[in-house]
Amino acid sequence: MHLWLWTDGECNVSCYIENNFELISKEECKTFSTDGVPYMTYIFRKEL
Repeated sequence: MHLWLWTDGECNVSCYIENNFELISKEECKTFSTDGVPYMTYIFRKEL
């Protein structure tokens, strides 16, 4: 069983990695990006 988590660049992404979450996806969401500032989204999972 896994715990899945979605977050964006506003959160402390390194905290999830430090707590044994596996980074599954890292993508830019162009809808919310501005010139020169990408809006990043992340999907993590953790084995329960």
